Amino acid sequence: MKILRDERVGGKGKLNCTRISMVDSRGEDVPVELSAAIIYEGDKEVGTRSVFNDLREKLRHEKQMEQMLLRIARAEKMASLGQLAAGVAHEINNPLTGIIFFSKLVLDTLEKDDHRRENLAAIFEDAKRCGKIATNLLA
Repeated sequence: MKILRDERVGGKGKLNCTRISMVDSRGEDVPVELSAAIIYEGDKEVGTRSVFNDLREKLRHEKQMEQMLLRIARAEKMASLGQLAAGVAHEINNPLTGIIFFSKLVLDTLEKDDHRRENLAAIFEDAKRCGKIATNLLA
């Protein structure tokens, strides 16, 4: 009543929607939205009117919405990461294809006892391994 009578709060005899917590019959806190007014006849207070709206359902829905928005944000990040990975894999595969092709071509033309064969075979195998990594990145 003290707040209702304070003209700075919502006007004389008015309390606009305010969130408060009330205690139900089981002793549990219940978040509610309260609006209230004093009923006047002339300058005399003759009654009050109060409306309490239980906010539990609304707050539960807000929490669910917040969680859903977080999941959507995570999914969007994962999609962006997937696009980035696809772009990187594509850019890596382009030069690797040339390295694999030409190292195999040269390997096939070298004599079996050529001292360059071992190094070129290592280049060929490492390039193929990088290609598999890029493929796994796409997967």
